[in-house]
Amino acid sequence: IYADGNARRLGSDNQPLFVNCINLLLRADDKGSINRMLALFDGDIDNGNKSILWRLIESRYINTYRNYQQTNFVSLILRLIIASREGNLSDRLMEAYVKYKDTPLVNNLSSNPSLALRNQKRFAQSLLNAIIDQADAVADEDITPMLSRILDNPSEFGIDDIATMKKIWMSLGSSTSYDMRSYLEDFLAEPNLEDIGIKLEPDSYSSVFEFEQAAFDVLMSLPEANRPGHKELLNWLLVIYERNKDNSGCRTFINNEFKKILRPDDTEIVPVLEDFLQVEYVRNRGNDTDDIIINIMHDPSLIPSIREAIDKTPNNSDTVSLIEALYACGAEDEAVTKALEMLALPLSQGKAIDLSSDIYRNAEVLLFLGKTQRKELIPVVEGYTRQEYFEHGMEVGNQFDDPLFNSSLHYYHMINFRQKAIMALARLGGKSSIPRLRQLYKSADVRIRIISAMALYYNGDTTGKELVRCFVEGTYRDVSEIAIRMGVDMSEKDVFQDVISSYLRNDFTDALWLEKLRYNIDRSSDRDIIGTGLFKDNRSEVLNIFIEQLNNKKTSVRESALEMLRQATGQNFGFQPDRDAGQQEEIVQRWREYLNSL
Repeated sequence: IYADGNARRLGSDNQPLFVNCINLLLRADDKGSINRMLALFDGDIDNGNKSILWRLIESRYINTYRNYQQTNFVSLILRLIIASREGNLSDRLMEAYVKYKDTPLVNNLSSNPSLALRNQKRFAQSLLNAIIDQADAVADEDITPMLSRILDNPSEFGIDDIATMKKIWMSLGSSTSYDMRSYLEDFLAEPNLEDIGIKLEPDSYSSVFEFEQAAFDVLMSLPEANRPGHKELLNWLLVIYERNKDNSGCRTFINNEFKKILRPDDTEIVPVLEDFLQVEYVRNRGNDTDDIIINIMHDPSLIPSIREAIDKTPNNSDTVSLIEALYACGAEDEAVTKALEMLALPLSQGKAIDLSSDIYRNAEVLLFLGKTQRKELIPVVEGYTRQEYFEHGMEVGNQFDDPLFNSSLHYYHMINFRQKAIMALARLGGKSSIPRLRQLYKSADVRIRIISAMALYYNGDTTGKELVRCFVEGTYRDVSEIAIRMGVDMSEKDVFQDVISSYLRNDFTDALWLEKLRYNIDRSSDRDIIGTGLFKDNRSEVLNIFIEQLNNKKTSVRESALEMLRQATGQNFGFQPDRDAGQQEEIVQRWREYLNSL
């Protein structure tokens, strides 16, 4: 096919046939044909937009825009090079990188010289990323020499973006023959990009701080034997913060990293949290710091700063989070009193947006009260699960003569509020809430029945097991009254994963989610599992489930499993989810061996 001149006119319809032919050569491990194919590709470089390579790039480039690593050209060339097994792999991949990164192929995609140059640069970056990914699949080869050569002077190879640099750092960090820790710590001590061979273009979107973030992320991902200790990592975070404290992005980054590594005895960071409380609530910038205080740093010395922040918030959902932080730090009675005062406020009848805010805030108040385990609050919470309060909220909304008011959206807010009330009752009342939850399970509204079933299951009652099983087995769309609501006012994530990921989490619900993952993994619904307590407490079991799902018959499940494995481990091993199930057992086995080595 390739030798025929007509192949120069390869169209979008028969490109898949050509790619399949190459895949057949790879599967047959036909070394002679593989090397002939590589020689033909090499001779094709100078043909520009008359070449078959250009046709492959053009097609995938248009369809995927910035997703260059998926370009057929890249994966075909690299897989052929690896399969040829001629000479040292590191040298051959470097030769390929130098050969293809500056070819005129990508330039032809735009007549604008500036855009053509940018396309060429992005393509070179994606090519290097693909080289690293493909090489990861070869267990007996090491591309450290190639990557260390690039790292000596990245700009010489056209690299100045943080994503590609981080990819190189991550790959070298997993190698035992390169001291990545010293390299990264030297950079963090004095972060000068020129010292590491980076020359940013005037129009570059990258910044020194982004490189600092990446350096810390890679330090965190180093093998345990080479990773800095807990206090050393914490110190690097404080160094980064002092250098970049005026950057709002830095505060977000530090907050996120604190969540990962802080321990209750890390009291040296209390001044930073106090600073965050002041800055965030003066500017109404959210509640990341509250999450840290609530879940990790229950330090009474933070109470004065929390009170000041509460005084600066206008009785919204941020205030609720601060009240919960106040409770966690020991001012329990004060926090409950403030929460009840807020819950007693009348619903706004001024603006539609204020009404929505009030409903959301009150739902958060109920969730907080549900966590307190104060039994005297059960009647308060139970009252908000009733149909009467739901109807009252709907009536308030229906009185609006506001062009911005959306009755469907208001209904969603109210049904979501009632769901949160049921969840709060289940957690606060425990088994004593079962009679009321059974009443709610008889509701005409399927969403209320689903949540009541989940709440009952949390308390050891299987009254609603049929509805629960629908979500475990992924058959909920076969129930017409559920299917008609999906995507309208609820999703699987709304009524299953979000409910049991933390709030109604116990051994019963953990077992449900684990069983659900064995049936099916959904990227949109299960994507947050890596950050949950379930994952932390059952890491090996969850990763094993993901690995076995790499052989699932559904491409979407294989894609989701691989994405979560990458997210959890930083590894790839070259698995390609678009190939048929069962065709990459060697890579799946490598995943199993990797997990066993942890």
